[in-house]
Amino acid sequence: MAQPNLTSYKCDDLTEITVQWQDDKALLQIGKTQKISLVHVRAASGARYANDQHEIWEHHAQLRWTDKNGTVRLCHPSIP
Repeated sequence: MAQPNLTSYKCDDLTEITVQWQDDKALLQIGKTQKISLVHVRAASGARYANDQHEIWEHHAQLRWTDKNGTVRLCHPSIP
C-alpha cells in the first residue's frame, strides 16, 4: 500500500497545519487534534479542496487556506 502524501505547512500567522493529499480529497489537520475532510473542486490552476467551512488552494508550493470565519492565511511548506 502506498504511503500517504503528507505536506506540513507553516502559515503567516504561525499556525502549523498538515495536509494529507489523496486523489479526490485532502485531510487538513490543524495543530494536533482538529482534522477536516475536504473534497477536490475545480480550479483554473493549482489544486483546490473545500467543504462548507474551509478551503485550501495549493499553487506553486504555496497554500492559501480560508477558514470557516473567512480568515485567509498564506502557508509555506515547513522545512524539516
